[in-house]
Amino acid sequence: MEEDRKNIRENFEELKDRFENNLSESNMVEDLKNNFDKTIDSATNLLSELKSSVEKIITDDEVKTEVRNLFSSVELEMRDSFNSINKKIKDSIHINLEEE
Repeated sequence: MEEDRKNIRENFEELKDRFENNLSESNMVEDLKNNFDKTIDSATNLLSELKSSVEKIITDDEVKTEVRNLFSSVELEMRDSFNSINKKIKDSIHINLEEE
């Protein structure tokens, strides 16, 4: 009977530790997602402000068109990069969760 209590206690401690580890990992994943979202928002806002400033400063229509095209390319590249990073994070999280 004492042995049973000891086994139950050990099993309970192990479950508690696993739960705490999973909770901690879950919090880290959520923090990572939130920080990544904030980074995307910040980059988008910065690019928008820069684009707006350039639009106000440049008067030559040909240069303005080239700058718009440049910004479109940068925005597309950023979006592709962010999507790729986001996919890698999700895949990594999915793989880690499957291993447990």
